[in-house]
Amino acid sequence: MYEDYEFDGRESGASTIIGVLVLSLLILGGAYGLIYYLQGAFVGRQFLTALVSPVGFFWMIFLVGAMTATFTKQRFLAVVLWLSMIGLSLLGNGTVANNLVSGLEAPHQPIEIAKMEEVQYGFVLGGAVKVVKNRQIDLNSAGERVTEAIRLYKAGKIKHLVFTGSPFLYQDDEIKSQNAVKVESPADPKQEPEVASGDAAPKSPENEVPAAAKDAETPAISDRSLSAYEHAMRNFLTADGVAETDYTFLGGRNTHEEMQRIDEFLADKTQGKFGLITSASHMTRAMALAHKQGLTLTALPVDFRSGPVDEDPVFFIPREDALTSSGVAIREYIGSWLY
Repeated sequence: MYEDYEFDGRESGASTIIGVLVLSLLILGGAYGLIYYLQGAFVGRQFLTALVSPVGFFWMIFLVGAMTATFTKQRFLAVVLWLSMIGLSLLGNGTVANNLVSGLEAPHQPIEIAKMEEVQYGFVLGGAVKVVKNRQIDLNSAGERVTEAIRLYKAGKIKHLVFTGSPFLYQDDEIKSQNAVKVESPADPKQEPEVASGDAAPKSPENEVPAAAKDAETPAISDRSLSAYEHAMRNFLTADGVAETDYTFLGGRNTHEEMQRIDEFLADKTQGKFGLITSASHMTRAMALAHKQGLTLTALPVDFRSGPVDEDPVFFIPREDALTSSGVAIREYIGSWLY
């Protein structure tokens, strides 16, 4: 068809683009008609929904661009666009994503509460929650790390929960914490605060509350020293029935730093068993970093994502959930190579 056509760069190529658009519509329209005929209206609507989703929209742009570059003999651009489209199609495919995640989860088995030994501290790695409006906790796709940790706590299998990580830059949270401590602890304890006119006179020594009583009435760190994440998590845990004395926040901006925080936390604790709770796809890398830090932790994998895949005729259009799973798996593989 295009044997005698020469694209010399001076033509606008508008006719070619229009032709490609028409051809693309015919192909996709034919696919929709075939799916509708074979699978019915429900799967047909799934097909259309997949096309108009953000990922499907970009997939169509790659398709049109690749076809246009091919017909106009722009070989390098055509190769780049076709490879991009194929890569997006593969990573967004449910079967491919499932196989990538399955390779990470295969060494681990779900927790059986009846057979699980009690652990003194259960370390819950971060990355499972975010803080939304009104300082409320919102669990993300890895939220099972938190919910399963609470379930194990209520079952008496974990005595004390330790939450690492933070959805914010923890350095900012530490600065807030230091400022709060400075407010509570003046640099010069002997200096008496000034009393403005009309205010009550300073307490006399005989009426002053003893220091021990003050310490008993006032927590060591007030609410002002907590980050927004820790404050929201405290409310969340309290509402779920976790005693305030049975959980701790350690922070940490990535898994490597979280392991350092855990090592510091366990420096003076040698008794009992210690468990590590994280997604099954993340467990292998997390345990490797724990061993590198010299930690002996029992793996408690949760949040399994792989399983049977039942694909339908729209599988060739990439999907957001499959891309997310593929992204998680690729990040874990790359992280294993880097550390």
